[in-house]
Amino acid sequence: MDLINSQQPRIASQPNPYDFANPVTRREFFSGRDAELRDIRYYLDQGKNAPKPINLAILGPRASGKTSLLNMVALNAEERGFCVVRVDLDESDAESPLAFFFHLFDSLLSTACRHSVQKAGSEARMPFGGIQGLTFQTYLDIAFAYNTPADRQQFPFLFPIQYSKVTISKIENARLSTNALGSDLRIISKEVGVPIAILFDECNVLAKSRVILEMLRNIFMSLPGYMLVFTGTPELFPVMDEVFSPIIRQFKKINVRGFEKQEETKECAEKPLEAIGVDPQKMFDADTRHEMKELHNISSGRPYEVQLICHVMYRRVQEKRAQQMKIDFTVLEDVRKELETSQDVSSRPIIQAVRSLSKPELQVLGRVAFWGPALSAEDIWKLRFIFAGMAETNREEFLKTVAKLQDSGILDSPGNHPRFAGDDFDKIYTRYLASERGVRIGFSETSLAMSVGSALRARITALKGGSGTQLYDAPIPATEIGALAEAMVDPASSLDVFVLNEVVGETLYKSFVLHRDDGAIYILSTLLRVGNASADVITTLSGNDRFVKTIESDIGLVAERAKEVGVEFTSMGKLLRVPDLEILVEKIVQSGNQRTKESLRAWHEMQMVNAHLGAHDVKESLFQADMIRRFPDALSDTTANNVGYVLLAKGDTKTAADLFRHAIGVSTSRNVGLLARYNLSACMLLDGDLENGTEALRQCVRMGEEASVEDRASACLLCLAVTDGRITVKEVVPANILDVAQAGLFAVECLMKPKDA
Repeated sequence: MDLINSQQPRIASQPNPYDFANPVTRREFFSGRDAELRDIRYYLDQGKNAPKPINLAILGPRASGKTSLLNMVALNAEERGFCVVRVDLDESDAESPLAFFFHLFDSLLSTACRHSVQKAGSEARMPFGGIQGLTFQTYLDIAFAYNTPADRQQFPFLFPIQYSKVTISKIENARLSTNALGSDLRIISKEVGVPIAILFDECNVLAKSRVILEMLRNIFMSLPGYMLVFTGTPELFPVMDEVFSPIIRQFKKINVRGFEKQEETKECAEKPLEAIGVDPQKMFDADTRHEMKELHNISSGRPYEVQLICHVMYRRVQEKRAQQMKIDFTVLEDVRKELETSQDVSSRPIIQAVRSLSKPELQVLGRVAFWGPALSAEDIWKLRFIFAGMAETNREEFLKTVAKLQDSGILDSPGNHPRFAGDDFDKIYTRYLASERGVRIGFSETSLAMSVGSALRARITALKGGSGTQLYDAPIPATEIGALAEAMVDPASSLDVFVLNEVVGETLYKSFVLHRDDGAIYILSTLLRVGNASADVITTLSGNDRFVKTIESDIGLVAERAKEVGVEFTSMGKLLRVPDLEILVEKIVQSGNQRTKESLRAWHEMQMVNAHLGAHDVKESLFQADMIRRFPDALSDTTANNVGYVLLAKGDTKTAADLFRHAIGVSTSRNVGLLARYNLSACMLLDGDLENGTEALRQCVRMGEEASVEDRASACLLCLAVTDGRITVKEVVPANILDVAQAGLFAVECLMKPKDA
């Protein structure tokens, strides 16, 4: 293609933007996770003022994106004025409580002494005099040179002295004084003067040390000013649940899995290209939506694998082995070979056994993997029969193949529930080996409800006439969904749907907003029980009366098959006309569920950003901006700046300027404060206020020169320029705030110079 050929020098000379080996650290490269980020922001906002914040536990399989999400926690916490401390754990930290808490204390004090604190009416200062101050230098002497100071009054901490004495005397299993450590932590909190978020990565090393977890609980659960954030695999949760009795009272659990939505995978694939100035629509295969569906299916939405596949596709374009980034057999083969370089697959018996399977046997393995480990082989066959009939295999053949997979060690069967016996690497390798042979295997890491929902999605989207399928795992009796939906659309109803059932309320609200131009949505509530497992699923989609009849006829066929094999399956559907948006807004204003208000406002903000940056849909981005401003309560600094930016880009400088002033007034983030000041200067200059606008731009440059590299980063900015004697703007994606401000200032100052100068 001519476009690709014209970009080939840039593509060949720049590093491959898909860094599959490392977590995401920059916001502009982070994709998806809207619901997770919503919860994180909510609890961070609560933690700013709460004396004892709710802590966070981010749990998910390896390579699922936990550390990347932890990096976003750090950015969001810093924006809210937290002092953020990172503690990256390894096996040595679990050897003894003293080793663990020394690592914690060292990270905490080092970070605190680098954290600039500024109180109203006073100049910025570094706690304890900074890292060059007497306190920190004394700490280094104690902790690493084992020199105890003669004058203890010069040093306020007790724990480092204990650590030094134990290390010198080589006392094994020395008891740690939690009272002394707690006292030290209170001193640090008071000196820093802002909430402290401690982020622990790779917490699985603590699963083997209940003692350390119990000491963490005893120290921090009664300690104000601190918020803990853990990451770990699901194996960590039972141990934490026992120690924190139960964990749900003290931690908000955030589950991280592969991207559930194809759009999230698409965003993960396109953002790196946009960051280096390459148009994703031109780089991917012409049928981009199909290509993204294929990418989503093969990778199971796991960010690591999305990046790995894209890395291989991009490399093939760089090396001129392909014109575009397209998934084919050679790409899958390259991905599998890349995996083999990281592991000795010959020493892995499960992989060797999988290699010998025929295509029909791989298909049976895929069925077991899809439905997850909560069902018997008989139950899995029943569900396959219910949703797909007997097109591929009959019962006897299916059960015989499952037995063979068990005998070969590919499946184990605790409690008569077959499940894949391999680890994460075995799963990844098996997926790509199967893909090369034309078989899709997706290892289920979700509930039965999500698997049932996916099966429903496959049937519904195969029918003609409907669109916008959304699935939610929301246990609710089928008889209740109709009443809640009616209350949502009835302006006279005083029923607070968001309080009665938060998930259903948000589902209905989003569906109505997304399908506001379709006239109607169809709500399908489904209950399935098989063996000892059950699933409740809500499905919402747009459609019409004719399409509803088609759906109900198809679901009726599923129900008949379920009855035939003894599976309980009930379904209730309702067609709802989309109400006037004013009714929805009023429902939100009147609701007593503050969490839902914040959740839906964050959802609108994400829709606005995606419409502006992704789809370049002016009408949609302005609609979402208007919806955000309708919500009650004051906007946060980030939201106000983002809404203002969209309005500024569309020419509404007056409203945008008010939003930027609000963002500046409430901001505790250097990044957002810098962004809002630059955007405000752009409003002034575009409105013709050259004097004040130029001075504001100069102030922005001065602030930018003092800011860190991270604080200067922006996903996009409107770059100021002078065209035909007038000030204009052009969007730059991504952007460095200081660079853009300096370029704009130069252009404006040139415009203001006398012509004879």
